Amino acid sequence: MMSSFYFFLLLPSLFFFFLPIHCFNIIQGATDKNTKAYYNCTINGTFASNSTYRSNTITLLNWLSSNATTDSRSYNTKVIGKTTSDTVYGLYICTRDSTPGMCQDCVAEASKLISSLCSKAKKAMVWYRVCYMRYSNRNFFSNVEESPSITFVSDIDYVGQVGRYNTILWNMLNDMRTMAAADSNKTAAMTQKITDHQNIYGSAWCLPYLSTENCSWCLSDAIAYIPAGCCRGKSGGTVMYPSCGIRYELYPFLKEHNIVPRPLRPPPPQRDSRPLAPPGKRKQKNLPLNKVAVPIAIVVALVLLTLGGCCFLRRKGRKNQDDILKENFGNDLSTLESLRFELARIEAATNRFATENRVGKGGFGEVYK
Repeated sequence: MMSSFYFFLLLPSLFFFFLPIHCFNIIQGATDKNTKAYYNCTINGTFASNSTYRSNTITLLNWLSSNATTDSRSYNTKVIGKTTSDTVYGLYICTRDSTPGMCQDCVAEASKLISSLCSKAKKAMVWYRVCYMRYSNRNFFSNVEESPSITFVSDIDYVGQVGRYNTILWNMLNDMRTMAAADSNKTAAMTQKITDHQNIYGSAWCLPYLSTENCSWCLSDAIAYIPAGCCRGKSGGTVMYPSCGIRYELYPFLKEHNIVPRPLRPPPPQRDSRPLAPPGKRKQKNLPLNKVAVPIAIVVALVLLTLGGCCFLRRKGRKNQDDILKENFGNDLSTLESLRFELARIEAATNRFATENRVGKGGFGEVYK
């Protein structure tokens, strides 16, 4: 998408104050030392000044301005045309520390600015210190969009332990990402202690219509751009996308920054670094005799009980010949004796257990005739 950015003069109360800064992805159109705003009119989608889409856009901007008179800091709506191409979507959001009067004035000025300077653009947006306004010919409310973007970076490098500063900053930015994604208004602000005499201040926001996952995703990309693309080691920086934004400074820029700063995260627990006692001098704990004897006795008893059970089961399973005969033929001694044969007689009768004399196999072995 081809886009153009411009500066525009604003009321002093809407001053977006960054000093000193570098501003990237901006084409300067008009500047003023006291006031400035940033807006974008797409040039790849236009319409005639007397078209239905233009008429619907004006209606939309009027609706946005009229709803800014309430205490709501955000509002989205759409004007439905006779055809899909004539439908226009729009919204505004105001900063979390703005008063209703400040929000109303900002939205009114943004509506006038975007209507006059983007009169033929199908998509347009404007960033102020207090509010942000946007309209488009498609529904963008719950989508993550990261282009066009604006980046501000302080000219001043951080003086001190830069590595420690970057770690604290990184943790704070990611904490704000989590807080904003979970917040119903999709905003967060933090004050983080760097040293006993220095704090760092931050804020994060998403469009309130984004899901928790999409807000976290958008802010993750914005945070990743700070060390990689613009602001590593700097004392301040801002990354603003159409769907989210994040900012940090070494000075408070929101009312909430006057609260007590959050303490630093505690360091991870460390191992006990005390030296071990030298060999031969280490203290040993001698357990009392009764504390040793009791477990041993329990173990011995369990072993004996197990062995006794196994023997009982084996003896029960094994029955001698007399028991088997008595169970099947009774207790008559003559009957039992008549059933006993010598091995030699059995071998002679079966021709030494010849295969041709085998008639089958039973539960106690092979059967011969």
